[in-house]
Amino acid sequence: MLGLGVVTIGTLMEPPQRVWWWSAAIVFDLAAGYIGGKAQGWDVRVKHFVERHALIVIIALGESLIVAASAVGGGDRSSSLILAGTLALLLTCLLWWTYFSWVREHLEHHLAHVSGAHRTQVGRDAFSFLHFPLVCGIIGIAVAFEKILGHADDPVTLPVAAALGGGTLLYLGATAAAVWRTSGRVLLPRIAVSVAAAVALVFTVGYAPSLALAVVVAAALVVAAFEWRLSDPEHSN
Repeated sequence: MLGLGVVTIGTLMEPPQRVWWWSAAIVFDLAAGYIGGKAQGWDVRVKHFVERHALIVIIALGESLIVAASAVGGGDRSSSLILAGTLALLLTCLLWWTYFSWVREHLEHHLAHVSGAHRTQVGRDAFSFLHFPLVCGIIGIAVAFEKILGHADDPVTLPVAAALGGGTLLYLGATAAAVWRTSGRVLLPRIAVSVAAAVALVFTVGYAPSLALAVVVAAALVVAAFEWRLSDPEHSN
């Protein structure tokens, strides 16, 4: 309730102050999750719990497509815009695959195999905590989509590259961390590729936006190639 109250106050503030109020709300919510996760008596219904978090992910990805579509709809149909829009759509599909092809089931499977207070703590860490930066990553990517597709003929700026690279790193990094927290499996290729993509995007500043999008699409394809066999339940658990 305290976090909700702080968010409400923040909505009444001017943008510079609003950031601080909303940041404080995030801190309060994380602190409440940490304290609540240590309490006894929580009954985490695994299937329901995992499903609700997966819905948040799919909604966030869908919103990123809406942002992209809105940006495309407001511009002239140039070849640059069509190429960038196609890459944005492909990237969103690949990001969907990196979560829903096997990670979601993997998290559910391993959360179901722990019980009591340990299940509460694992669920809190892998979902309540780590899905927050995951969704923030999608937001960062959506911001980059809006800027790129709204100005498809303009060169990439550093803030756009940072939003795209940081968003990708947060999304892929948070999913890797959630997998590690539930099962101990280290997704080294996913982590290495996401870091490499974020660094590479710095060098796309000043070039066509389609190049920046292509870098992230290539990174997601590499992740898919490394993890393709994990989409088979026999290998993912």
